[in-house]
Amino acid sequence: MTELFAVERRAEVLTSLVTFLRVDEQIAGLVQVGSGAKEGVQDQYGGIDLLVVIKNGAVFPSVYRKWRERIVTLFPVSFSFESKATAESALYSLMLNDYMEINLYFTRVQNLKAETKPWKVLFDQTETQDIEPILEATYQAERVAAPSRTYARMMASIWQPIIKCVIAMNRDETWRALYMLEQVREQTIELAAMNYGVDTANYAEVDQLPEMLLVSLRHSVPTAISQIAIRRALRATTTIFFAQAELLEETVDYRLADSLKKKILPYIDAYA
Repeated sequence: MTELFAVERRAEVLTSLVTFLRVDEQIAGLVQVGSGAKEGVQDQYGGIDLLVVIKNGAVFPSVYRKWRERIVTLFPVSFSFESKATAESALYSLMLNDYMEINLYFTRVQNLKAETKPWKVLFDQTETQDIEPILEATYQAERVAAPSRTYARMMASIWQPIIKCVIAMNRDETWRALYMLEQVREQTIELAAMNYGVDTANYAEVDQLPEMLLVSLRHSVPTAISQIAIRRALRATTTIFFAQAELLEETVDYRLADSLKKKILPYIDAYA
């Protein structure tokens, strides 16, 4: 079996990527995101996540295709795939033969934005060094707008998977009930993440939520595949959801949790 890459190997690959991309005049800059952008030393399991910023005047599809084809000739790639490919952006993911994961997010300068921190600008070839200011400005705007927007969306829809979970239990549709319970848990964790400023993308920082909250979330996982266990987990998950909703309402201009809680919790108690 091929050995897992070492920390030193990851650093070598990152240095090579910076070198290769910097010489392309159509590349405006390169930004490291994800765990690799954090201060401190990564362990040997983290991959490389890069935001490849293409100049506004460049023909985006041509630049992206060029690098999608070139990258597999520069490194020993075992598998690769693209997703979210449009005329303005794309994600290209690779696994090297030593199991190193590389994610390259391609976008234009004009579409550049940051929704979460951290990031690290590895090089900026714009005329006025625009990349860092754009990232900071869009991040600050997202910090203001995102919580209220996300909260309103959640509160408008959280009732649906709860009701469907209860219906599935009453129909003895165990796996559908578990799936719906998972939808409720996902939104509960996303809500908690907004309260505590952690990143939920691929559950990247969920383990950094407060220990007592993580202990409570254990009760959101059924102890068995049975109606009783699923019902107990649904009740616990929904209770945590509303607790986090009430906490978030201290910072957003919405007061929705109390009325919805008074409607949903009795429904679970009566019909689950």
